[in-house]
Amino acid sequence: MASPSHKKTSSSRRDRISGLPDNILGHVLSFLPNKEAARAALLARRWRHAFGSVHTISFEEEEGEREDDWITFYYESEERKSCSKGILDGIGAALLCRRRCAGALQVPVRSFHFAFDSWHWWDKVAIDQWLAYVLPRRDCNSHPGLHLDLRFHISSVCALNERKRDAGSDSDDDGHGNRWRYLLPERLFSCTALRTLCITYCRLKLPKINAIDLPFLDTMRLTALGDSGRSIQRLISSCPRLVDLTLEALWNLKRVSVLDKRLLRLAIHCCHNLKSVDIDASELRSLDYSGREPAESFLTLHGSPATTTSCTISLCKALSKEAEFSKLTSFLEEISKAKHLHLHHESFENRFFDVGFPLFPSLTRLTLQGCVQSRNTVVAPVAHMTIVRTLLAVASVRHWCYQYFT
Repeated sequence: MASPSHKKTSSSRRDRISGLPDNILGHVLSFLPNKEAARAALLARRWRHAFGSVHTISFEEEEGEREDDWITFYYESEERKSCSKGILDGIGAALLCRRRCAGALQVPVRSFHFAFDSWHWWDKVAIDQWLAYVLPRRDCNSHPGLHLDLRFHISSVCALNERKRDAGSDSDDDGHGNRWRYLLPERLFSCTALRTLCITYCRLKLPKINAIDLPFLDTMRLTALGDSGRSIQRLISSCPRLVDLTLEALWNLKRVSVLDKRLLRLAIHCCHNLKSVDIDASELRSLDYSGREPAESFLTLHGSPATTTSCTISLCKALSKEAEFSKLTSFLEEISKAKHLHLHHESFENRFFDVGFPLFPSLTRLTLQGCVQSRNTVVAPVAHMTIVRTLLAVASVRHWCYQYFT
């Protein structure tokens, strides 16, 4: 008969993690990179089918990874292989492993993310198969929610903006027209399980009028799409629960109106042709703008604007003309109720604040980032802030950094 001490030792060495059900093990492995999760599933027989319950699929290339691959993969290869062999094989293996190991327990994919250094039309068939597997086919009421992040080109927003396209054009300056962008499947826009949609450098295939059905989508990021501004506006208007919206490098977008829903966060990055933005700001908490100086009457806040917690303004180029300073002042007047203001400009001069710099009665924190001509430059904006309890002004001249507190 075993002694009590021996029983206690055996109990303490028991593998309690392996005793968990497959769906719990799969949930735990979902927090690891997919390659690491696959390796963990090979630890023991008990873990053999755990990867079938992993609900997060994520693979990405590095920027510039395929820059010199075209000679090998296109001109010298008889099979005309894709340059993205690694990411194609990785995602394909992960999805096949889930399907093979899941058995009767089909755990839906909750998060699907990929990032190509530069997508090529050869990869279309594989991507079609991925999305056909990931998107729910039946009633999505029981689905826990799907988060999609599909990036067909890795680059900075400014670089993507330089690759601008005319909507509906079949050719452009580098010989690859809008038709070579990946066309998202129409079924994606009727996926009621969708919660997050982030898409970069592709095209929309919106269904007919009133056929878009995204009732639970709350977060959307649209980057460098080749579609017209009308299509982008239609997609935004078709998301009744949208609270977080990011628009980046949308060259064809001229106007945006979000009056039928209340956003909590709005970000606009390098949409240089955007002329007007009308939003219901009743619950707006965060506003982020980067680009050129905004046009006259660029931003209009409707409703009863709440005190926006955070505003970040970053200008791509230094302002030099009085008209440009005037446009910025009009823009700042719309956000004058902000509590936190981060203003980034290449050069801060006294005249930057002399052209009717607005009052910020609720401001508690101010960050000025950029070069200054003299130390006294930062005094001007401070004089306009009537209630500044915590003031942080950062201004750098070459390698110098000054911090001012009140």
